[in-house]
Amino acid sequence: MSEQQEPQATETPEREAPSRSRLFLEDLAGLNVDLRSAVLVPILAIVTALLVGALIILMTDIDLWRGEVTLGESLGEIGNAYKALALGSFGSIRAISETLVASAPLILGGLSGWRSASGPGSSTSGPRDRSSSEACSG
Repeated sequence: MSEQQEPQATETPEREAPSRSRLFLEDLAGLNVDLRSAVLVPILAIVTALLVGALIILMTDIDLWRGEVTLGESLGEIGNAYKALALGSFGSIRAISETLVASAPLILGGLSGWRSASGPGSSTSGPRDRSSSEACSG
């Protein structure tokens, strides 16, 4: 006769409670957001923008194309340009204030579009009211 073995109960590991920051991000976005992605993506976007900007500055440097300056000097000028950008944006209380005044409408407009586009059945592909589009077309 063969002995039948009882199936052994496998222990399921207890899941750790999500951190407060993770819960905040999930509530804010309404999605399951990985905290590393939420931090890494904006940082990579900023680094990429700075590299593309440096490439554009380098490609449009007339003195470099004429051979009047070396590549190292042009790279130094790119560093000076980014230093001036940082000081002009955050170098004083007035500069920070002006940066916030100039960027607030862009930030609020982006958040408004994100919020209206996130609702069920919302569409941003055209005007919502047909009568307003006919009135504009004349």
